Parts: sequence; structure tokens; C-alpha cells
Amino acid sequence: MNLSTAFMRRYYDQDVCPVDKTPCFVYSTLPENALNDVFINFHVNLDSCSYQICNPKFEYAEGSFPNDHEDFSNWEDVRVVQADYRSPVTEFSQRGMFTALVKGMKADTTYSFRITEPNWNNENAQIYTYKTFNTKDMTIINGGDVGNSVLAHEVIENSLREANADLVMIGGDIAYDQNDPKCFRAWDYLLRSLPISVLDNSTNTIRVVPVLFSTGNHDLGATSYSPVVLRENEHEPVFKHFFPQNTANGEVPMLKDKKVYFSQSFGDDLLIVNLDAAYALDMKGEQTQWLEKVLSESNAKVKLAQYHGPLYSACRQDKWNDHQVENDGKRHWAPLFDKYNMTISFENHSHAFKRSKRIKGEKANPDGTLYLGEGSWGVLRSP
Repeated sequence: MNLSTAFMRRYYDQDVCPVDKTPCFVYSTLPENALNDVFINFHVNLDSCSYQICNPKFEYAEGSFPNDHEDFSNWEDVRVVQADYRSPVTEFSQRGMFTALVKGMKADTTYSFRITEPNWNNENAQIYTYKTFNTKDMTIINGGDVGNSVLAHEVIENSLREANADLVMIGGDIAYDQNDPKCFRAWDYLLRSLPISVLDNSTNTIRVVPVLFSTGNHDLGATSYSPVVLRENEHEPVFKHFFPQNTANGEVPMLKDKKVYFSQSFGDDLLIVNLDAAYALDMKGEQTQWLEKVLSESNAKVKLAQYHGPLYSACRQDKWNDHQVENDGKRHWAPLFDKYNMTISFENHSHAFKRSKRIKGEKANPDGTLYLGEGSWGVLRSP
């Protein structure tokens, strides 16, 4: 007997991304120049547009709304790019995913934006705000191995929303969709619950909080060093389709240009590197060469790394591929962390909580890197 969730997916889709002529998700990710630039991403039910052809318009201006703006006459347009993503043809409706890359913003400044479309009721378009970073005073939330569990959502509701974060970092195993294109709604559910949008009741505006994601085995549906070739097409991997985190020639990347390793620079104060622990790409070679180049060119006072599989696990690792990640990480990445004074490495995967001593040369050293983790945001560790 074959079981299918298609019937229930049909009704769930009407709830999360309805045909109400407005974006159903609006969230931000960061390109290389995270201090001055941002990706604003949004999803649209294509049935809300004429013949499923959407032509959204993105407008923004410096300042808050309505305090600094009586109308939209001085708002600037930014080119909107439709991702080469289509939800599976078996689905009740088709989803479009769009991105606007806003460049050259001032640091520590609030900007307002709205998204309109010729077929929508644009007079009542939702106003959003985005605040660029004050690198002298940042609140960062970090975790991993989240999933759509009751525990994960309790952690978010009871703790994380109160943090009023400037940046959310999640080091893999995020929605647990297993890279099944039919399970893209696992990301819908998570995007609705993560503390990445904050409603201001006094102005009815929504502040978007940027996210940085690294890859995990449950995001790409493969263990580290798996012989499985990652399929890339208009449906998958959803992780790469939904979250642009690097530019391509200074513009919004299409799927073929979206990388699983990337860096975000916050001026001379902070550098963040995200790495792939051999789920889509070998840890050595191309990735290690890129890592040394980025670290050697950075003058950042604080350097952070985020990835999924740990180099210094708090738990016993029983699988050969996890041992391989540990060995290759210590052989190829850790020496670069030591050489270029990595401040903190955020590790995940083991569903535990960890704080190491500072480590350099594989020994405790007060001048070394602090390894934190280890992926216990919402998924419990099995005994």
C-alpha cells in the first residue's frame, strides 16, 4: 500500500501561501558586504498574478514609516529577480520565489520598503523595515539542528523572541526536509516560527531580521562524504533556491551560482564564514583554498565560523563519515583557524550543548579558538 500526503498538502498550501495578492513570506539573507547590502527575499502564489506571470516591484527609502515619509514619491526602485525555482507540478498551486538585492545602505540606519504588483491592492501594501548593523552593539542568536518540533518552537517562543536579535545564525539541519522537493513546506512552517520578523504594533510595520544558514545532512538529504550526487534543478535543493547568501558578479545569483560556502563582512569589526562539512563539497581543496584567501584578506577584529559537523565534538562519534569530518576539519580547517586567529567556531550535528576550552594546535591555549555548539536548538539527542 502506498501512502501520500498530497491531499493534506493541498489544504495546507491554501493556509501558508494563499491567493490574496500579497507576498506570503518576506525574509532577508546577507551577501558578502553585510554591512551595507542585503537580500530581501519573498514568495508569491503565482495564481495571484495574471496568468501566473508576476512582475513585483520593490521600493525602499531611508527612514522609518510613517514618521519619515508622507508618501512613496521619493522611494527608489530595486530590480527584482525571480529565482529559477518551481514547486513540484503535483502541488495544488505554484510558488514563485523572488529576490531584491539592496546595495549601498548606510550602517546603523533604518530603511523602509514595500512590495507591489500591478494585479494587487497596492494602496494597502504591507510596509517592512530593515535596520543595517551597528557593529559595536550586535545581538546574534546561534544554534543548529532545529526541525519543526514542538520543542524547537517552545524554545523560540519562550526565549529567542525576547532577545530582539540583529542576526540569526543556524548551522545546518534546519527544516529537516531531507532535500525532498515535495517537502518544501517544512521551510514554510519554520519561516513562520523563526524570530526573523518582528511586528511593530504602533506603526503596523514588520522589521525583518537577517538569517545566515549553513548546510547540514538533513538539508541536502545526504551524509557527509556521501557518494550521492546532489541533484540541482528547478525543484531542488530547496535550501539553495530559497536562501541566496552570495552574489554572482555583484548581483542576485541563480541556482548554479549559489554556493554552500560563503562569507559575510561587517567592515573591520566582524567577519563570518560559513562552510560545508562535506555534504555537498569536499572539505579540502576548493573550499580550504577559499577559506585561506578570505581569512588572509580580512582585518576583522572578530572572526566567526559556522558549519554543521564538529571538529571537536562533545559526544562520541560512531559513524565513519563523522570521524572523517573531524579528521579533515582538524587537518585542513583548524590550522587556518589557528593561523588567522578565528575567535569562535559554531559547530552542530550532535544534538548536544558544548563549550570547549580555547584550542590551538589541538591543545588548550588561551589564544586559541573557542568551539561552541553542538546543535541542540530543537532536536533531542538519542541516548
